[in-house]
Amino acid sequence: MGPAAIPMILMAAGTVVSAGGAIASGKAQERAAKFEAAQLERQAKREFAAGTREQDEIKRQGEKFESDVRAQMAGSGGVTDDPGSTKTIGRLNRDITYNGLAAMYDASSRAQGRRFQGAARRLEGANAKTASRWKAMGTVLQGGAQSASMGQSAGVF
Repeated sequence: MGPAAIPMILMAAGTVVSAGGAIASGKAQERAAKFEAAQLERQAKREFAAGTREQDEIKRQGEKFESDVRAQMAGSGGVTDDPGSTKTIGRLNRDITYNGLAAMYDASSRAQGRRFQGAARRLEGANAKTASRWKAMGTVLQGGAQSASMGQSAGVF
């Protein structure tokens, strides 16, 4: 192997380093995407928990309000089991239940959005890793073709 082979060896080494860098970059992007996806999934759990707490608070306040309404009805000489009172308390309970369910629906929707974002980030990371492998393969093939051309020009092959 003569001095003409040195540039080919350097080109081959550069090709290997470049291909390795492309693969490492893809793996790093995948790790970053997985990390971000995990954060988004934790946020989804927090969103859902916050909705549960909000629903519980709405229910608690509603029960207190219902108790206050019943106390006012009874305190003013009325009864709490006549048709008008029952209808009023029924509407109150309906609204409390609706507001609690709406809070949970909103929280569930936000949580689902976070989970979808996490899944999308995982997919992006996997795609980056796959793309980096293809890029590395292209780099190796291009470097091989250039080395072969250089070798033919220098009379090594």
